[in-house]
Amino acid sequence: MIFDFLLNVNFPNSDEKFTKADELYHYCVLAEKSARTKPDMCFLNLGKAMEVLTSCLLSQQNFDDVERISLVDKINLCRSIRSEDKQKFHELRKLRNGVAHYIENSEIGIKNSDLGPVATACKSLVTFYSELRKIFNLKREFVDKELLPIGDYEVIEKIKAYEFESVEGNYNYICKKTGSDIDSFVYVRPFSSEDDISETVFNLRDIEVQNFFSNMRENSYIIKGTEIQTDKNSELRYLAYDIRSNTKTLDMVSDELEPEVIVDIIYQVAKGLKALSSKKINIHHRGIRPSCIFVTKYDDNEYEAKLGCFETAKIIYVERQMRTVMPHIALSQISNPFIHPLISQRQVVTDEEWEKADVYSLAAVLVYCINKKSISGRKIDYESALEDFEFLYDEMPNIFDSGSLETVPNLNNFIEVLEAQIEDF
Repeated sequence: MIFDFLLNVNFPNSDEKFTKADELYHYCVLAEKSARTKPDMCFLNLGKAMEVLTSCLLSQQNFDDVERISLVDKINLCRSIRSEDKQKFHELRKLRNGVAHYIENSEIGIKNSDLGPVATACKSLVTFYSELRKIFNLKREFVDKELLPIGDYEVIEKIKAYEFESVEGNYNYICKKTGSDIDSFVYVRPFSSEDDISETVFNLRDIEVQNFFSNMRENSYIIKGTEIQTDKNSELRYLAYDIRSNTKTLDMVSDELEPEVIVDIIYQVAKGLKALSSKKINIHHRGIRPSCIFVTKYDDNEYEAKLGCFETAKIIYVERQMRTVMPHIALSQISNPFIHPLISQRQVVTDEEWEKADVYSLAAVLVYCINKKSISGRKIDYESALEDFEFLYDEMPNIFDSGSLETVPNLNNFIEVLEAQIEDF
């Protein structure tokens, strides 16, 4: 946590330990953990931290009955806060007061014309961190806001998102759950919380699919996730996939894998897709790419693959209709080399065509992961990647050469080709 330095600080320009270090640290950590999920709580805890800080500093200045002094006066009277920095504390105080007022009146929380509540909370938290280091005469250190915790999840690594992903912002995150005796890891994807406009409605589909997964029979090849709790004023919501400490996405590890392993990984994902249908629902992914296939290595060079990232999924319910997002799917995937070229040109695609489009994507991912130079724009050179794989090589002209979805095999047929290839190894 970025505020760990508080546990060992002394009063400014003194050898005496800061007497309220533990309490100050407590509120700062609460603020840090809530900045990206519950921004209102972040502002309230920053306010409590400022109260603790200024009261303790004024006590050292021999002020009596400091608890009766307003926070405005505490900030102004603190000699340890530089005069040019006092305004920053007052800005934080105003944010705290604004949230407290809204909560008291059961209205919407903090608003900002330029930044959303989460962005404002993260910016405020980093500002307070920098000011504390000044007060305690510590060297200023850069804080990457992208590495702040997401609730109880400590960010271990930020993963650059592809331009055709529907996540909000530039990153996904590998995180570790804090406050537990057993280490648990998740892959976190941020989405816009807005669901009332057509441009962002598909951002909620991954969560919709996960709700379905929670009630389906076990599918070993689909990654399971849960939504991280956020408050109603957050402009972001997060989906956390359960992973192991060594789980990576396929694009992160494909260079380390033998071609036979990559074929087996695609086979596992294909079987996962096959299970995504029942009497009441049918799901097509519509956005398969190396970064949405999660790979975990086990002993004896065995790999487990799971498919995730269903934000562009086609969800076909028997009993109700999902709002169509076809125009935005086409727009968001226009630069995705793993999507069949016809998809971005169609306004209407049949259920069978969506299935074949997923097969096309699986085949493209397979070719790419075996030889990354095999894909250039929309052109896929499967010959250089699969010349040693008889069964797959024979099927590839039907997938890539005709330019039509009609010749692409359906999912069952593609699984049979993969099985034949695996048996031939």
